[in-house]
Amino acid sequence: MSKQWASGTNGAFKRQVSSFRETISKQHPIYKPAKGRYWLYVSLACPWAHRTLITRALKGLTSVIGCSV
Repeated sequence: MSKQWASGTNGAFKRQVSSFRETISKQHPIYKPAKGRYWLYVSLACPWAHRTLITRALKGLTSVIGCSV
């Protein structure tokens, strides 16, 4: 079985710890907002894609992070 999915002793789903813990912000030493540096690929069929689009808009990154649907 792939390491992507694992279950606990009671059979419950256990997600692996995420390795993506950085944020894009003006204060970050490496990941600063720069037009054309980041691109978001989403599918509206994916339930998590909607969250990424909302977060992109709420953080004011729509002019910096491009998007393909």
